[in-house]
Amino acid sequence: MDPVDIYIYVITTMTIGIALVAAGIIIKIYVKHKHPTLLYYGVAFICVTSPWVAYIVNYTVYLISGSEISIQAFYLIGYSTVLLAAAAWVIGTFRLIYTHLLKLMKMLMIILLAIYYIFFITLVFTNIELIGTTVGFWKIQYGVFTQVFITLALLIFTVTILLFVWNAWESEDPETRLKARLFLLMGLSFAIASGIEIVPFFSPALVIVSRTTLSFAAIFLYSAVVMPTWAKKLFMSVLRIR
Repeated sequence: MDPVDIYIYVITTMTIGIALVAAGIIIKIYVKHKHPTLLYYGVAFICVTSPWVAYIVNYTVYLISGSEISIQAFYLIGYSTVLLAAAAWVIGTFRLIYTHLLKLMKMLMIILLAIYYIFFITLVFTNIELIGTTVGFWKIQYGVFTQVFITLALLIFTVTILLFVWNAWESEDPETRLKARLFLLMGLSFAIASGIEIVPFFSPALVIVSRTTLSFAAIFLYSAVVMPTWAKKLFMSVLRIR
């Protein structure tokens, strides 16, 4: 076993754990307070970790059995919920800032998801190269289909985050201004983590940076949505919000 592979396996597992704990806490608060946006954000962050979950499942099976999972199973685990994450994020955000457009966005997301799943399921079993090919345990060379839809998902995340930030940045409420800055930091962290995944070559250092920034994205999202006392005090001080 390559020590580099083991190290990446451990740090990826820790990253997914942090993200899932943060998402789980957000969903738990939804169960208590019944605020739908919390549910959408929790689901979005669970779904968005699926590409990294696929790596962990694949390497765990390899450690146990000496062989990897099928390429079809890898992509079904890792990429069947990527666009669903973006859709959940959009709906959650529009529930907060553009409620009058919520029904329209739900319809658009349903249509987009239907198109995605029709092509995705078909290609997984007929032309997997258009989705991608694995390069070792920790890298994927994305095909045209995946490149298009991952780019679309990233654009959706980016636009909705910027819309929220733009609406909340100059709010008179300090806590709302803090949320805007934390959402921006979360978006930047997630963009870095996702962008590294798209680079056409493998580097252990880049993988570590990707996993670390994804962990920070989870922490920023948790802090912005849940706003625990420790996070409020810390980030109010660091970001100099009065």
